[in-house]
Amino acid sequence: MRAEESFGQNNPENILSCRDDQNILENILSCRDSQNIPENMLSCRDSQNIPDNMLSCRDSQNIPENMLSCRDSQNIPKNILSCRDSQNIPENMFSCRDSQNIPENILSCLDGQNISEKVS
Repeated sequence: MRAEESFGQNNPENILSCRDDQNILENILSCRDSQNIPENMLSCRDSQNIPDNMLSCRDSQNIPENMLSCRDSQNIPKNILSCRDSQNIPENMFSCRDSQNIPENILSCLDGQNISEKVS
């Protein structure tokens, strides 16, 4: 089954449904809703005074090597799937164009909103 076809079907516990923004993991920030923000996460709406271990949700610049630049998809590390080429998606990755069910260490490709705490 392709990742695009599996949307909304029995999402694993470690997957965030980025369109539905339901059942958000405690280590993921919903930038649209910015509700239930864990203490170690930054509100995207208030994105001021960003600590050095956090990524600016609005700017999405200076993206660490384990994060994907949603706007330009440049310098994609080998463990990240290219948004443009998103074919033959491994089972732990999803289409960047659809950006449904984002793994916890991947940034939402559509809007650059859902951000992982695993930023170095």
